[in-house]
Amino acid sequence: MRRLRLVFPLLALCGLCLSACNSWTKVEFKEQEVSELFKLELPSYFKTTDALNQEAELQLQNSGKDLCMIVRKNSWNELRMRRPDFVLEDYYDVSIEQLKADLEKIDAPGPDSISINGLPAFLGTLSGNFKGDRLIFDIGIIAGERYLYQLVLWTSEEERPVYQADFMRIIHSFEEMEDLTRNEEIQLDLPEQLSQPDSNQTLSQPQNMPSDQ
Repeated sequence: MRRLRLVFPLLALCGLCLSACNSWTKVEFKEQEVSELFKLELPSYFKTTDALNQEAELQLQNSGKDLCMIVRKNSWNELRMRRPDFVLEDYYDVSIEQLKADLEKIDAPGPDSISINGLPAFLGTLSGNFKGDRLIFDIGIIAGERYLYQLVLWTSEEERPVYQADFMRIIHSFEEMEDLTRNEEIQLDLPEQLSQPDSNQTLSQPQNMPSDQ
């Protein structure tokens, strides 16, 4: 079976400083709308960046505290033009496989099938070594009306217990914007030539990631 690629070059990992840090005494969350596509609650310690994944709708980072996050999307129509039987679990599997590419000593238990604000979703974790550091990823894959969304938050193994509850709150706060689906329908009956893609065709093209700053 031809492997689908979603362009997930390990999220660069370039901003992960893995430095010692102190915990906050108070964390404030604020709802944020992104690209008129979705909204979610974000903690005040995250800052926007462009150093993680250039195709992401949202890139957040706190390099001093070993925290990174991205949100990406792919169109249902585009995915099903390449594979008409493409389902939510396939999107989760492809995301995990691309994250695994640069990791060693990987642990990837199966995801939980859940609902996030009425949308079908898969929620899982992935851990692995990258250049000697143990990283843990929290992954939320959510099926919207027109798009599949990929939320990935990661930190060092040492910091994970401190921020796991915050990461879960972020993922579970995700909501697709209501007006996104008005007058829009998913086209499932595809022309025959579109259901048989060229073997070299990918969902999007790889891109170079910024170097460490």
